[in-house]
Amino acid sequence: MSLSITPVELGRQISAYESEFPRYETYQKVLDRVFKKAFPASVVQARAKEVSSFAEKAARKYDKYPDAVRMMTDLCGARVIVQTLDQITAVRDFIKANFLVVEFDDKSKS
Repeated sequence: MSLSITPVELGRQISAYESEFPRYETYQKVLDRVFKKAFPASVVQARAKEVSSFAEKAARKYDKYPDAVRMMTDLCGARVIVQTLDQITAVRDFIKANFLVVEFDDKSKS
């Protein structure tokens, strides 16, 4: 059985995320700066999830995230693009040493 979010509940969740969004924008800038300093030869892409994207996912995955603003783990993130396996290991080790990793997805195995 799939739960369906009501328009009122979706509006409440969007408002909650809109109030948190400036924090995620700040965190995006911090991630960008930290990774560019740690790995200057890499390509760094950091982003905060846009409100419209949050709203779409909150509606689509309401049964998984009934309190999306507190349960979603991808509201802000960064990608570090490197060229060698040694660099991948260095980035992975840096992240494990400096961040609390909630979810891990290794695209090098795909």
